[in-house]
Amino acid sequence: MLVKTCGKCHGKEPKDNDLDITSLATAKAIFAQPKVLAEIAERLNEGDMPPKKAPQPSQVEREQLMGWVAAALDAEAASRAGDPGPVTLRRLSNTEYDNAVRDLTGVDMRPTRAREFPTDSVGGEGFANVGDAMPVTPGLVERYHLAARDVAARAVLLPKGFRFSASPDRPAWAEEALKSLRSFHARKAGPNGEPPLAAHLAATLRHRDRLTSGGASAIAAVAAEEKLNPTYLAALWAGLSGKTVSPMLDPIRGQWRAATTDPAPVLAAIKATQEQLFLGNYKKNAVIAVGNGFPAWEDLRRVVARERVEGAAREALFRLVALPVAPAQPDTFVVWDRLRLEGGDGPTLVLAEQPELRAAVEASGIKFGIHPQGRPVPKSALVTAAGAEVVIDLRKLPAPLQKSLTLPRFLRADVSLDEGSPESAAVQAFLIAATGGGGNLAEPVAKATPGDPRAAQIVHPRVAAERARPAAEFRALFPPAVLFEPIVPRDAQGSVFMYHREDEPLRRLLLDGAGRAELDRLWSELRFVSEDAFATPRMYEEIVQYYRKPNDGARIMFFYIQLFDEQIKREVKELRAAQIAAETGHLEALPAFAARAWRRPLDAEEREAILAAYRADRKDGVEHDPAFRAALARVLSSPWFLYRVEKPATGPRWQPVSGDELATRLSFLLWDSIPDDELRAKAARLHEPAVMEQQLRRMVKDARMRGLAEEFGARWLGVRDFVANHGRSLKHFPEFTPALRDTLAEEPVRFFEDLLVNDRPVADVIAADAVVVNDVLAKHYGIPGVSGPEWRRVEKVSAYGRGGLLGFGAVLAKQSAAARTSPIKRGAWMAQILGERLPKVPPNVPPLPESAPAGLSVREITERHRQDPACSGCHARIDPYGMTLERFDALGRFRPARDLKPGDTRGTLRDGTEIDDFAGLRAYVAGPRREDVLRALAHKLTGYALGRAVKLSDRKLVDELTRTMAAGGRWSDALLVIVRSEQFRCIRPAVAVATSP
Repeated sequence: MLVKTCGKCHGKEPKDNDLDITSLATAKAIFAQPKVLAEIAERLNEGDMPPKKAPQPSQVEREQLMGWVAAALDAEAASRAGDPGPVTLRRLSNTEYDNAVRDLTGVDMRPTRAREFPTDSVGGEGFANVGDAMPVTPGLVERYHLAARDVAARAVLLPKGFRFSASPDRPAWAEEALKSLRSFHARKAGPNGEPPLAAHLAATLRHRDRLTSGGASAIAAVAAEEKLNPTYLAALWAGLSGKTVSPMLDPIRGQWRAATTDPAPVLAAIKATQEQLFLGNYKKNAVIAVGNGFPAWEDLRRVVARERVEGAAREALFRLVALPVAPAQPDTFVVWDRLRLEGGDGPTLVLAEQPELRAAVEASGIKFGIHPQGRPVPKSALVTAAGAEVVIDLRKLPAPLQKSLTLPRFLRADVSLDEGSPESAAVQAFLIAATGGGGNLAEPVAKATPGDPRAAQIVHPRVAAERARPAAEFRALFPPAVLFEPIVPRDAQGSVFMYHREDEPLRRLLLDGAGRAELDRLWSELRFVSEDAFATPRMYEEIVQYYRKPNDGARIMFFYIQLFDEQIKREVKELRAAQIAAETGHLEALPAFAARAWRRPLDAEEREAILAAYRADRKDGVEHDPAFRAALARVLSSPWFLYRVEKPATGPRWQPVSGDELATRLSFLLWDSIPDDELRAKAARLHEPAVMEQQLRRMVKDARMRGLAEEFGARWLGVRDFVANHGRSLKHFPEFTPALRDTLAEEPVRFFEDLLVNDRPVADVIAADAVVVNDVLAKHYGIPGVSGPEWRRVEKVSAYGRGGLLGFGAVLAKQSAAARTSPIKRGAWMAQILGERLPKVPPNVPPLPESAPAGLSVREITERHRQDPACSGCHARIDPYGMTLERFDALGRFRPARDLKPGDTRGTLRDGTEIDDFAGLRAYVAGPRREDVLRALAHKLTGYALGRAVKLSDRKLVDELTRTMAAGGRWSDALLVIVRSEQFRCIRPAVAVATSP
């Protein structure tokens, strides 16, 4: 019957084709070419063949032939059902490579763009993940090596392990670490480092009764309800509700007990006390500031039993004075013990033990080891009455000793009250160096001010602890700041230290054990990554040189910065030691990174090979950093990373792939990327249906579903390359800006993301009355009420010509000519969406003009074109669809009816169906052709999931997938059908016994 019906054109010498039906003389020959049989069935079903001018089979013959072909195809499909298809080694596509690097490193580097990888070819059902369409050229191999080195250059080595950065530069790494630390600070404290006192204090008032009776559990519950810090809330509650007498806390407690719900009076009382006990030392343009190692907050009115005082030894003329704190007490004596010269590289010289120095001091009339009242004192001590002054003149020392006074040397003394002094006494001690460069002590006491809150109050040792306790209790509970928020000092004249850490109150009041560990980790990483300790000596030298000036102020500044000379040297040694200690951790983390990159566990031999290459580099004199990066680049240059390697089945029939291979298939299907940690952990059980379903339903909620939206959704619509190949004439459409272009390209991806992540019904893709837009696109579409660049779903948009696959501006623009619409292109696109197979365009078909001639509509020039007999057959199929979309201009905008001629949007299909306008086509596609669209979609999704062309053996899978979609199935339901199929879960032997065309 086939020969009789079709043999004249499709015989031994076929006309305009290469199909010889006469070769199908037996059933065996026919079954050997099921693809040909399927094409014959499709052409017969469409009515394309035989041509209308050729003899036609009778209706009975047509039905008989169609029935036989369908039965034959069904039988053949059933016999091959589940066949995974041929084993093809697939490399990663450009998108897969970029996504894999992103998920491995946590940074969206997109190395294929940076290194200008060649554009991937498409194959199979029109997708870029088909092995047969993925050649690997020498140029591509070179780019892989360069890209691997680029990624390795962005590895940031840490005290423990490593991370990645978008930049290959250390300053950028340090800035990222600084940002992470500041982010941690911002979650715990206010913008100036202040604790969240007001909110927590208010909570103690609102929930006073509950906290009183509920204990620790109530504190935890209130903190959770009010979104407060439980550690800080517990500390405040303990301090405010405490019963122990505390002279400074008790007035605050009284205010708190009297308050109802308003914390303002309590806050005011706390602030007033803070101003007496703390001084902010945020100095700018000064050396004695945080940038040079001094604290940001200085305790005022300190009470101590012993205080060290000092002055710049270079001045050589000093005044010792201990001023009594009112009320002065009689018989108060001050001990200045171990008056000494120290600092710099010289030895410590105790003045009482050096004859020349001792004599210079005692020349003032005071003697070492002598108490005015005869009480015993240390031999190295001077004793003065409170309020008395002693001048020490070291200007006439012998030359060798005179050198011991040069910077950075200090004159220091440890000051305390004599044991026989009254317990109620208190003094403030000052060691004042001469000023003015000429040994001028005329301005007394100038810097010794009675009651100076910055000078410590030295009290009797027996009462020091008790007298210091009230202020210490207040400071501990109510610091004005819990951390130095800037971290980076802001001293305009320069700072010795790059970073300043001051956060003891934060650790104590607001952090639990895990929080303290996290804070320490962040600081450790900042210091390690920035290598600030190596930069400090350079900055130190610069500021030292700056203050080497011939004036007294500069000498004083120089004296103070010398305080931190030893600290700077110590921190350099500590950083070098930390770098060496971290090397082991870096190497231990490398095989784990390789296992993630290669999507499977490594065996001992592979682990050793990775580390052996590193050790060989080190043996050749390569430092740890470049040697480690080279090892990292080797991991990313390996075929195990670049290819999706799978082990073929070992028997004569297909077999399940391994758990790791199935996890890789699943993650590349859904995310176009590598498996995450949870999927890898479940890989061994992934062949269990329940585990597979649980993982799939988890994964479809992930933002990485953008991979499927881009590589399947946008490619199915034909707009994946819209940015590069939009085809718009900027001369005719100057409003087609890069911003509009990018937004149009992004819309289909966002739409599919919305469908996938929210697990909407698959059929919503056809005619959902919703769009996903931002302000730029909403304006382009004429949709009101959308402002801001954020993408959002907008419902009820049919009136604006939007919703579903027919309303995408990118599709409508791309399926247009450069300067006008194209019903032909749009119609052909619609036919493909419906699953209709179109023949190749005949040769020598004259093209349509890029712009419609004056006086003619696009419809009119299209109708003239289809009058060509060589074109009429195809155009009768595609043009009616395209005509109904004429309401959209060449940029996808919805045009008012007045801009069109009557009938411009009307189309008549070959079966006589009349369709008018976008709404008519939408109703047609969502109505009588709904299942056709879903079948075509199922066909494409199957091809994408399997990475190859759909075969006859996949018919059962496509049928099941279509039924699931047509029954209202959601995207997760459809994807489950695929991932549970044998095709997806199994692999053929390397050489299959039977192949499936």
